[in-house]
Amino acid sequence: MPYSDADLWPDSWRREAEPRFRLSLAVIAVLLVVAPLGVAALLYSEQNDGGARYAVAVAVLGALILWIGVESRLRLRRNGTEPITEADINGHRGLKIPYSRRIHILITVLMSAFALIFVMAAVDSADDGSYFWGALAVLFGSFPILLLRGKYALGYVLVTSEGVLHRGWTFRSFLPWSGIDMIHPMQTDGPDILITARDETPWEPVQLTRLWRADKPVEIPSDDGRGRKPAIHIPGKYLAADPAIVLAVLVYYGKHPEARTELASGAALRRVQSAAFSG
Repeated sequence: MPYSDADLWPDSWRREAEPRFRLSLAVIAVLLVVAPLGVAALLYSEQNDGGARYAVAVAVLGALILWIGVESRLRLRRNGTEPITEADINGHRGLKIPYSRRIHILITVLMSAFALIFVMAAVDSADDGSYFWGALAVLFGSFPILLLRGKYALGYVLVTSEGVLHRGWTFRSFLPWSGIDMIHPMQTDGPDILITARDETPWEPVQLTRLWRADKPVEIPSDDGRGRKPAIHIPGKYLAADPAIVLAVLVYYGKHPEARTELASGAALRRVQSAAFSG
């Protein structure tokens, strides 16, 4: 059966974006895009080119924020299985499910736009001896450095015969199959996947950066209340592939240890493309 004919979306996930998200995006469109453009037109008519320039800049920022919101809140089922590939990462071969490259690019452009605007403000206020805008320009200008160093990067989920590796925007976490005891869908502000393991499972999540920390390993109290339970929280709104197929992959290989060897071969990818998860 081809993936397109399979309905793998769990009942606990909403099939449509919540009305509050649509309302929020509409408010952003009006207040941060349409209104600033109107102000810019008015300022240009009054020959206030400097003020109009900043109003246009706000509109650009608003448009980028709006676009990110549309990608992450409204497009819940992106691209089916197409983004899922076989990959070998540091000697671990398996199925790689990347985060949305489009969202990653939009975030990068947004942060760069903030940096440029603050540089512009720093130059305009240089005669006043103010260092505030300059400090903000340096702060936002540090974001590309994190990108170049790989501290902030396109996230992914790697499903291997050994376990599940989750590389978020700014952290890395791994759980072995031997310790995982539950994989289930969870509705938060989007369709998420939660993987939990027994308390004694080895788990050493790594936060890759403290500056611009976009995400962090999930914090769930352990059964004895003395620490954190080993867990992985996968936000479906950031995945490039349909989160339902990702959930199906994780549940299938969680229940079928005898099939995990195929994760190192093309058989796993063929299973995904044909949605062969029954049994």
